[in-house]
Amino acid sequence: MAISISLFETLANSVAGTPLLADSLGGGGTGTDLGQVTNGSFAPITPPQGNNVGGQDWFFTHDAAVDQITDTKIFIADYAVSTGFTYGGPATRSSAADFASLKALGLASGSSKTNADGLSGGIWTEMKVLDMIAVTTQFDQASNPSTVKIYGDNTTDGTDLANSFTIAADAMVISTDQSSGGDATDGFLPTAPVAGSVGINNDTVLGDTCHLRHRIFLPTSFSDGGIHQLGLTIAFTFTAALCGAVYSGSVQKLVESFTSFL
Repeated sequence: MAISISLFETLANSVAGTPLLADSLGGGGTGTDLGQVTNGSFAPITPPQGNNVGGQDWFFTHDAAVDQITDTKIFIADYAVSTGFTYGGPATRSSAADFASLKALGLASGSSKTNADGLSGGIWTEMKVLDMIAVTTQFDQASNPSTVKIYGDNTTDGTDLANSFTIAADAMVISTDQSSGGDATDGFLPTAPVAGSVGINNDTVLGDTCHLRHRIFLPTSFSDGGIHQLGLTIAFTFTAALCGAVYSGSVQKLVESFTSFL
C-alpha cells in the first residue's frame, strides 16, 4: 500500500490538483527554484528588504482516503543522493559540497528575519499560517523558534530523519472555506490541528493541507557564487484501515535550488 504527497505553489492549485510545483532546475531536475539571492539578503524577496516581504509557499496534500497521515516531518538531504537528479551547480562544486555548505550556514546563522545584520544564513522554514501572524513578524525565528526552523541549527537540526523537524500544528489548514478563520490564499483554519498530522480531504478538525513557507538567507561573508541545490524529504506514517498495519513512507523528490550573486 502506498500513500502519495502532492506539492503545490498555491492553495487554489492544491484544490484543483494542478499544476504541481515543478520548476525546471539546473541539471535537468524539477522542484522549487527560490530564485536569486545576494549576500546579506534573502530570497524570495519583495523589496525593500526591511519590509520583510517574501517567501516560497508549499502546500502539500496526500491521497489517503480514510485516515490521516501522522508523524509528518521534514529534513534536508544531499540533492543528488536523495533525488537521483544530476547536480546542476558549478563544475567546481558538488551536491555533497552544497549540502555541507547549507548545513554550515544554518549552524552559524543569526536570527534576524530580514537579515538586517548580515548574519542570517541557510534554509529557513516557517510553519505558521501567514494569516495568523503579521507580515512584519514572519520568519521571526528569535521570537518563534517552535514554528521557524533553520536547517543545520545546533549542527544536526533538520539534517536527517533522526533529527528532522515535526511539522507544527500551526501549519495545518483546510483547503475550502469552513468559516473558521483564515483565507483562500493561506488556508482556512481547522478546529483542532495536531502537530505532524494531516487529515484526509475536507477534514475540518485536523486540516487537509499543510502550508509551509521557505526562505534562503545568505550572510554578507558568503563566498560561493552560482547555483546551489538541496534535497528536502517529507517523511510520514500512515495506517492501513482494513488491516490496521502501520506503515512509514517518505517522499524524496522535494528539492530546492537558488542562485547566489556575490
